[in-house]
Amino acid sequence: MNVCWVLIVTRGLRVWLPPEVYLHARDLALREADRWRATFRIPARPPEYSPTARAVHLVQSVFPDPWRACPIWVGTTWSVRAYPRLKIELMAADEQEATEWLRRRLPKHVSVHLPTQIEFERRGIVASAGIHRLKRVSGF
Repeated sequence: MNVCWVLIVTRGLRVWLPPEVYLHARDLALREADRWRATFRIPARPPEYSPTARAVHLVQSVFPDPWRACPIWVGTTWSVRAYPRLKIELMAADEQEATEWLRRRLPKHVSVHLPTQIEFERRGIVASAGIHRLKRVSGF
């Protein structure tokens, strides 16, 4: 298992830019997070939730060695109540497996056929679940 950092830029509960993964490169991940903050004038601390609030998240995770040759996806789940703390899950998967991961996290009445991101209400709370192909940046 290798330590990695996943950089995710969000707007509201939606992933706004393609997520990036940095393997063994925490300093580079921090510099890139700072660069995105400066480029888009995003505050260092996530603002209060709003559908247009932008935030940069740098989440530590693990990356198994056998995944180096596989397509890697990051699943995100969170809600207005949990904002700004999003949950992520890394997975080595093809597009169909990624879509299935997302389908299992959505209400039964919501259909999905492709990897995407969907906002929905669960018990009166706005929530979001999405699956995104990771952009590998450093250490691979």
